[in-house]
Amino acid sequence: MRDHPFEEEEEVVEVDLTVNRTEASMLKEFMKLQEQRCVAYNTLERCMREFRAKKQLCAFQGTMREITDTFQTVSLAIIQLAKDLGEAGHNQSAMFIDQLQDYEQAKLRLTAEMHIKLQAVSNNANEEDQAELRRLRSDQVRFIGRINDILDALRYRAHPEEA
Repeated sequence: MRDHPFEEEEEVVEVDLTVNRTEASMLKEFMKLQEQRCVAYNTLERCMREFRAKKQLCAFQGTMREITDTFQTVSLAIIQLAKDLGEAGHNQSAMFIDQLQDYEQAKLRLTAEMHIKLQAVSNNANEEDQAELRRLRSDQVRFIGRINDILDALRYRAHPEEA
């Protein structure tokens, strides 16, 4: 159990390094990693909301370190899975994952920009600030849509028997 109010227990997904992994099994590993990334995003959002409300810098900094570590670990494992998929001849799945990584990186950047802007303007947002926040939210929604489209395609590839 963690010592700060933003705690959330996470299960670390172990990447299967056996030689005979199928495309479907690798994509199922990817989906588990993507779930971890979603939990990290939810923790990030909650942490940033709490920080804006309560200004608890120590808890915020500790949680941000953990979230950053989680994003790093998950991203490295996903990059390796994409590489493994490509080396196994599953180039389309590898390409989908590479594109998803780019979108996730952009989404994370936009999320950080949005929270920085929200922190800066607090209750004193003028029309220009409001317009910037709307643009950031719109861009974020656009990337989430792209991410979901790729995830749908990968889900079908991971479960071909259900297609």
